[in-house]
Amino acid sequence: MFLDIPKPKNTSMSKRILYTMRISDILTKKRDGHQLSDEEILFFVESVTNQKASMEQIGAFLMAV
Repeated sequence: MFLDIPKPKNTSMSKRILYTMRISDILTKKRDGHQLSDEEILFFVESVTNQKASMEQIGAFLMAV
């Protein structure tokens, strides 16, 4: 289950997402056939580029899409 938390003022979207998502939640949602939101995709991409996602998580994501 994902909560829709309003974006705080003067805070970037990526900081807000950081506290409301986990990579494993995104992978589970995609595995179960659900569509990912723009924020979830952005969070995953930022996790990859910031080297926060493991190679296994990246591979699982690529296989799921």
